[in-house]
Amino acid sequence: MVNRRKLSRAEKMAIMARQGWLCGCGCDGPVWPGAHVEYDHVLARALGGVEALDNFDCLIRHCHRLKTGEDITRIAKAERQARRTGKQKPGRNKRALKGRGFEGWRGFDGTRRGK
Repeated sequence: MVNRRKLSRAEKMAIMARQGWLCGCGCDGPVWPGAHVEYDHVLARALGGVEALDNFDCLIRHCHRLKTGEDITRIAKAERQARRTGKQKPGRNKRALKGRGFEGWRGFDGTRRGK
């Protein structure tokens, strides 16, 4: 698990005020101190987002759940593309299995044919 930054009460209030006391997803749901809200990265850390205050949004719980689902899809796509281009994350490389190689065909009597 990655260590996450704990937002102070003043930082949470600043995020809410920056958004005009509305949900950060655009649904215009109201947010206020003490409400059931969650703080989310605008650009997920797995996609290159940083722990800066301007990369946080205040979302209603339902909206946060929806956004997290979208983020998971984007992260999976980025990982697939990284595997295809050979730019894998460290620690995620899988070693290819090494076989003995092709030795040619053998007949039913055990004699080699081909190669």
